[in-house]
Amino acid sequence: MLSGIILVLGSDYARAQEVSEYVAEKPETPAEGKALGWDPILKMSSNIAFSHNRKVVGNPDGANWNLGFLLNSGLCFLNEGGHSWENALKWQLNYTRTSVIDRLIKSLDALEFTSTYFYHIPSIKWLGPFASLVLNTSVFPGYDVRPEDTVVRRLDIAGKEVSIETIAAEDDIELTKAFAPTVFKQSVGVFADAVNKKPIKVNIRAGASAWEVFGQNGYIVADDAATPELDLRVIQDSAMFGSGLILTASGEIKTNLIYNSKAEFMYPFMHNAETDLSGIDILNIEFDFLLGVKLAEWASLDYTVKAYRLPFISEDWQVHNGLLLSLTANII
Repeated sequence: MLSGIILVLGSDYARAQEVSEYVAEKPETPAEGKALGWDPILKMSSNIAFSHNRKVVGNPDGANWNLGFLLNSGLCFLNEGGHSWENALKWQLNYTRTSVIDRLIKSLDALEFTSTYFYHIPSIKWLGPFASLVLNTSVFPGYDVRPEDTVVRRLDIAGKEVSIETIAAEDDIELTKAFAPTVFKQSVGVFADAVNKKPIKVNIRAGASAWEVFGQNGYIVADDAATPELDLRVIQDSAMFGSGLILTASGEIKTNLIYNSKAEFMYPFMHNAETDLSGIDILNIEFDFLLGVKLAEWASLDYTVKAYRLPFISEDWQVHNGLLLSLTANII
């Protein structure tokens, strides 16, 4: 027997434009919205999912819960002289409880703040300089939880053992502190609105970029399957300077189908990280994609995926993806 229920609730405070990359509404920039002056947005959503298994082949008996929260907010400015300033704060938080581990466990905690200035050249409005700041982090401490007693080895950046301990089943294996790791990005360069049509809008940004990583003595899982212990490697602080490229594409295929995608590349010509990597292996890569289906004026079904590789933090690809059914109420 298998039963379940999914409920997603949201509220929306907005004027003129949407800056979210998580919800299925037509993406716009301040220049496209042509709303001069300040333009704020605040959108909050929550979701709860429940399922229960009993004698289902291949699945353990018991209840499973998933609780989530999503915040999208922004404050943008546009004037007649071609100056625009876009600010966005996004936070996604999820907790999961399964029949295997009978407690709520944080499964996703992603906070992102972006602030970008654009100057649209009056004679060539699709081209101009830009400057941006981006901060990515997690709000709460990070941890791992295992259903059995686990021997944990903590390693330094060179792989040398620092400590070893046994963590009881379902106890926290501490990984990172609050607001760690934090990645701080600064970029300056030139942007171009290469395509600006309803089915597809393409923006390209290229220039110089500096990134800083603050690990705060946190750890990532760097386990060797050949050993019985769980290996954790320290996250090193690092700074890098190089060239960056950002490509975004978004559009509305039909009145009820939208997409939003982003690809970012940063190659550091200079860095202070302790690593044996070189060449293409030190390239930072991030991909984001959203596909949204608008089911009604108050409901949408969105699929999101984020894949990234930041080699000075982890050489492995990190991937988040999810399917979200959103019910919204426009308050303003």
